[in-house]
Amino acid sequence: MMSLRVKRLLRWLFVLSILAGAGYVGYHAYRYAVDAVVMRIKRDIKDKVFGVINPLRWPKKFLGL
Repeated sequence: MMSLRVKRLLRWLFVLSILAGAGYVGYHAYRYAVDAVVMRIKRDIKDKVFGVINPLRWPKKFLGL
């Protein structure tokens, strides 16, 4: 039979491991979300800049096609 001290220690280790796992998952989810947003902003800006610079797209812009 385990003593009360060992049970408390195991309980704290379990709680700390759950908190560490949640922090790890949260950190990677945050990084993924930030990378996705940055990639989307870059893609939108690139499309707008190339749309203005690319002379092959000018007739579509002037004629509203």
